[in-house]
Amino acid sequence: MIDLKKEYGNRFKIYRDESYTKDDTEERNKLWQYHEIRGKYGIIYNYGADQLAVLITHESKLPRRSNKSVAKFTRRLYKGLQRKFTTWKLIQEAEYEGTFLFPEKDILTVANFIEVKPKVRLTKEHLAALQKGREARVK
Repeated sequence: MIDLKKEYGNRFKIYRDESYTKDDTEERNKLWQYHEIRGKYGIIYNYGADQLAVLITHESKLPRRSNKSVAKFTRRLYKGLQRKFTTWKLIQEAEYEGTFLFPEKDILTVANFIEVKPKVRLTKEHLAALQKGREARVK
C-alpha cells in the first residue's frame, strides 16, 4: 500500500478524490485509496495497493487544432515518454489524456512533468506577521 498523504504529504498538497464522501462507511485505514496529487497537467493517484498511476491531460498545452493533428501530437508525446521512461506503462490513451503506470521511485519526475506546485511552507516570521494581522483585524 502506498499512502500518498503519509509518504508525500510534507512535500505536496494531497487532495481527496471527488468520489469520496463523508457518508462512505469505509474504514479509516482505507482512506489512502482516495488520495491524489494534482498538477497543472495531470493527477497522480493510487492504482491498486502497490502501484501509482498518472492521468496526463494536455489539452491546455495545445493550440486549437484539428482532431487529426491532436491525435498525432498525442501519439508522439506518449511514444516519447515511453522511450525516455522505460518503466512507465501506457494503460489508457485518448485524444486529450492518457494514463501511465509508473514505479514509486519516479514520483518526483512525474510530479515535475505534470507541474505539481510544492506545498507552501511559511517561516516563523511570516507566521508572526499573519498572527499580528489577525489580531489587528479582531480589534
